[in-house]
Amino acid sequence: MNCKRTLAGVLALSLLLLGGCGKAEEAPADDDSTVKGTAVETQTVARGEIYNESELSGRVIASREVAVASPLPSKVLSVKVKVGDTVSKDQVLFTLDPKDITKNYQPLLDNYNRTKTLMDESIRQAQKNVDDTQALLEIGAASQSQLDQAKLALLQQQTTAETQLSQLDENIKDVNDTLKDTSVKAPIAGVVTAVNVVENNNAGQGTPAVTIAENQKPQVSVSVSETLIPSINVGDPVSITVPAVSANPFTATIQSISPTTNAQTQLYEVKMDVSAEAGYKVGMFANVVFRMNRRTDVVVVPSEAVLTDGDTSWVFVVNGQGQAAKVPVTTGLTTGETTEIVEGLGGGEQLIVKGQSYLSEGADVRVVVRDGEEVPKAEAPKAEAAAAPDAEAAGTEG
Repeated sequence: MNCKRTLAGVLALSLLLLGGCGKAEEAPADDDSTVKGTAVETQTVARGEIYNESELSGRVIASREVAVASPLPSKVLSVKVKVGDTVSKDQVLFTLDPKDITKNYQPLLDNYNRTKTLMDESIRQAQKNVDDTQALLEIGAASQSQLDQAKLALLQQQTTAETQLSQLDENIKDVNDTLKDTSVKAPIAGVVTAVNVVENNNAGQGTPAVTIAENQKPQVSVSVSETLIPSINVGDPVSITVPAVSANPFTATIQSISPTTNAQTQLYEVKMDVSAEAGYKVGMFANVVFRMNRRTDVVVVPSEAVLTDGDTSWVFVVNGQGQAAKVPVTTGLTTGETTEIVEGLGGGEQLIVKGQSYLSEGADVRVVVRDGEEVPKAEAPKAEAAAAPDAEAAGTEG
């Protein structure tokens, strides 16, 4: 009989021990569901700048272009450059045929001598008229007014002769100088952007033969419409990208805005200086981003943080009790991604930027991301495991 009771006690104790082990394995681990509040992401409210953007296409241009012409109408003997060549100052661009130049010399000299003879005769006659009128005035046969008119006519003849002979003399000098050196040289260093002369063909006097763009001070030129003009000013910063050189934008400032529109495009030209050392070449395309309605030292927040209902706008911030506080705000300029806050926020607040649509005034919140960095999870309360029955007591109860 005692043996049966002892065996029953051992079985009961074993069952109790097994039951206790099972309960310990089922005890819950850390569970976020036990943490109080809605999960949100916050961002510290800061002051900064805000502006609208307008992107346009432009080109790299030279700050100065020089058109080089032949000093005389003459046949071109050789052309030394082509479009795209980089030239230095005084480098030969093209040469003229000295024989062709010599042909022009004698006609110019003949024309000079003929004109000088005619001018000298005109002046001689005008001077004689003055002398004759002076003599008539002395005997009362002419008036002072007639004498003044004769003197004026003499002065006009002298001025005309001086002008015409000076021009002819300059032409002769050009021929002599050109005969000494029949090569036409670059007046500046730069890049050849146009060549309008061909070997064995004539080059006209005063007609641009070669155009050189100075490459030391390149600029970016862009044409803008009249709607953009009121929003930009000289000195404003712009963002420029020259894809042929780099995909990274750089900041430049507006150097000039044309006061009038282009006659053909009806657009205004805006220019910005760029660095020659960066490798920007004349003719390259550029993307220009203008910053309009720029405002600095204002409260700027993500637009998604602002909630609206009709004409009413508000945001949620985290108060000192870890709760959502509804703050009415007045908005200003918006760019789509960011919004200016004119009234309601001053800076430093913990603005709720994600999860705000599910909140109400005074709701408990749990910040999981703050200023772009994940917040360590708070340790959740652990469920207490149930205490196992005392084995001895269980044995004695049987």
